[in-house]
Amino acid sequence: MTPGELLEGPRGRRLCLELARASIAALPEGHPDVERWQYGLFMAPMRLADDASASRVVWYSSDADAASTAPPQPYGPGRPGAVSSAIDAFERVPLPDLTAALLLEALVATVDGARYWQPPEGYDALASLPEARRGLLRFAEVVARSPHAAWWSRDDPAAAQYAVIPDDDSEGDPDGDPNAARGDTVAGPPELHLEDVSSRYAGATMGAWRADRRIVEQRSLRDLEEYPGGGSGEWWSFPPHGVLATTGAIPGFGPVALHLEEDGRGPEGATVVPIGAAAHARICTIRKASDWAALCAAHPLDVSAQMLYDWGETTGRSGAWVMPDWSRVAEHWDGVHLGTSAYLRLAGRAIDCGSDRAGVIAGWSPDTTFWLHDVVGPVGAAERWVRSEPNTHVNVHAWSRGITS
Repeated sequence: MTPGELLEGPRGRRLCLELARASIAALPEGHPDVERWQYGLFMAPMRLADDASASRVVWYSSDADAASTAPPQPYGPGRPGAVSSAIDAFERVPLPDLTAALLLEALVATVDGARYWQPPEGYDALASLPEARRGLLRFAEVVARSPHAAWWSRDDPAAAQYAVIPDDDSEGDPDGDPNAARGDTVAGPPELHLEDVSSRYAGATMGAWRADRRIVEQRSLRDLEEYPGGGSGEWWSFPPHGVLATTGAIPGFGPVALHLEEDGRGPEGATVVPIGAAAHARICTIRKASDWAALCAAHPLDVSAQMLYDWGETTGRSGAWVMPDWSRVAEHWDGVHLGTSAYLRLAGRAIDCGSDRAGVIAGWSPDTTFWLHDVVGPVGAAERWVRSEPNTHVNVHAWSRGITS
């Protein structure tokens, strides 16, 4: 992936912004620009974010001796422009020594920041400014040269795959998790039967999903008569629940899905199952926008009414929306793979699908393969992975192997 390609999509731009934030945080105390750059990266996103997606409350603290001192006024006279300070940081902050951990930390923050049911976060709005491109390109060039990003472009999802089944301490069937435990409330690790880690029920699941999506579209059309702006609902575009999702592994850090999950639930533990695919498996790999557009054009499912609000909010586009009809895609493919490089370029964009329609790759996580047919299964013993601390902040070293079952 070239530096320019990395900056094509909102997630790629966000990655470069996160590296800039990390570079500012690493500056020594007393650096002449650090306070201004920190101010810019803190205040500019707040000023750029839409009211619907950002809080306007800023908390200040003071010691007892300064209790009567008025808090600083970020928008007052004499304060440097927040956006211009952030842009200056992008262009002049020293570039990072890009370790594997630092790159993964930035990638985790990038995936965590994806929002497809509201306007872009302030950080994403800042990174999308035309004047931010020159500075962010510096970081994109560092990423493009890094050997730690080599795994982003692998396109052989049939090799060394893992299903990650997170522990669940809430009701089964949580939204957005295709591998989540089903059924009654579960405390801790779910009861797992290896033979069930498959897509054996995918056919029946997708048929029911297609019928449901059509019902939702008709209902959404009726609702538009009363609420012309639409309403939020199921905003994701990945295949339905019951279809097995797998990822590869990150060198030195374990399976990708332990670290990178859009709209994730932050489990404290997970069961990891190595998965193998049949040699004859037909895998559709999404590498560029035209690949997604081709899927939507060949197997269209009209979601214009149900996605009017969510995808319109996140992309700023108004018009007809379409996504792949996965039940029809399955007639031609056994799996669909979205690599990390493609994710960074494509996720969250309004992709032109022809005939005045567009689609959005939403809810997909990097390096994910969805298996539409029962062509995969366990090829080894399940492993327990646990976090050494709660998932309240980014720590890519928190996951480690537990007891093997």
